[in-house]
Amino acid sequence: MASVSSKISDGLSPDIIAAIGKARASLAAFVDRFGAQVGGIARPWTVPFPDGSVLTSDEFEHVWNRLHFLVVGDAFGPGYGGVFDYASKLSTIRYSTVLGWGAHPGGLEFIALHEVIHGCEAGDAVRRAQWDAYRTHRKAMLGRARRATAKREAAWASEYHAYPQFAEVEEFCNLGARSVADHFQLPPLIAIPTHGFEYGDLTR
Repeated sequence: MASVSSKISDGLSPDIIAAIGKARASLAAFVDRFGAQVGGIARPWTVPFPDGSVLTSDEFEHVWNRLHFLVVGDAFGPGYGGVFDYASKLSTIRYSTVLGWGAHPGGLEFIALHEVIHGCEAGDAVRRAQWDAYRTHRKAMLGRARRATAKREAAWASEYHAYPQFAEVEEFCNLGARSVADHFQLPPLIAIPTHGFEYGDLTR
């Protein structure tokens, strides 16, 4: 089953430390509830993804059992409420992201499952494809006479969040999270995520 912990960095105020604890506790409570619910459903099952692939119960169990949420007080770059590492299935997530989504009906379930989709092969395939498409686009903007130097690559990474390729990744995970929530009859999300649900609009 997924696990949850928190990290308190030096220099955080007592209010932020308390908020980190609240976010960790709420996320841990969801993990316990949802883990028990998943364990009570007969296998095998599948959930379709927006690209035509499917999430199988075996893959879900593999991701869910390795997933670890680390709640922190650190700020991330523009457009990011946390970072996800596909290899380790570590979701480092800011406390305000957890509490902000938790303020919406169905929001805590949604953001947790959004991270699960990042951890699935289909989610990571979309991430890789869109990052490659983004780099190809930025290289084309340079023209043949200029090289993609390390400095330029770093700048592109910092600007990625403002480009539609980044939005495509988030839209895929949003749709996947909603599909999994529907499958398990979790409370529906009563809010529209920043990037919405329009996955595929770059290729239509």
